[in-house]
Amino acid sequence: QDVTARFSGNVSSVPTLLDILIVLPEEVGNSVLHLGTNKRSELRQMLSIQCRGVLELLSLCLTHWPQDTEIKTRVFSCLGSWIALRAFPVDELAESPLMAAPFQTLHLLQVP
Repeated sequence: QDVTARFSGNVSSVPTLLDILIVLPEEVGNSVLHLGTNKRSELRQMLSIQCRGVLELLSLCLTHWPQDTEIKTRVFSCLGSWIALRAFPVDELAESPLMAAPFQTLHLLQVP
């Protein structure tokens, strides 16, 4: 939460914030990272607590920059990292407009 508060106030730092939010769950889930089972579980729990704010931030990014492919790419990468870690509760994820966003993007690109 501290990271999102620090970076989200400045539009120019949004790509950096998204990069942090991509890498953070990837590293927590990385088995090469030498963390004990308890510490890894603790970090996953901490990330799960912040998932609602992350979902809101990602939705906000797509709303404010609907045509920015760089932002969209980072948003979708971030979403994938958090899903892979299983940090989002299924019900919150299912209700999020983010679940439709990749399909809408593909539709707009007219991908067969």
